[in-house]
Amino acid sequence: MEHISKPRIVDFLRTCDKHNWVYPRIRFASVRSKPELIRDINEHFVVCLEETFVCITPRRHSRRIPAIQYDLEARKYLLNGEYRELQRESRRKPSFVILRHPVTIQFADFHGCVNHSSTHITSAPLSPFLKPNTGVLQAGAS
Repeated sequence: MEHISKPRIVDFLRTCDKHNWVYPRIRFASVRSKPELIRDINEHFVVCLEETFVCITPRRHSRRIPAIQYDLEARKYLLNGEYRELQRESRRKPSFVILRHPVTIQFADFHGCVNHSSTHITSAPLSPFLKPNTGVLQAGAS
């Protein structure tokens, strides 16, 4: 990590925070020194140098954390083998939309949630909205 500039380390930590890859959170304020940031990263990740790539592997196995590398020549991060502009992505404001009209949200079918490894059907999420002993939604439930 010593080969990576402090702003790039902060971009990586912002991305970790945004995707909740590390718990407890690593503080990435600009007032913290580079050795402090590297020490915190080393608590959560194994960092090794392979030719011109810095490989960053989580200490605890997690399916939601991609394979992370930093290309020292291109000065860019690779997530699952794809170059990413973490500098832009980590600083991008979250997008949201406020709709000022009625909206219908449709979910997957809750009735027949069958787990193929089990022998029973679960309808517990909808049980407060079902007519007793019928399995049919009540009129005002949706």
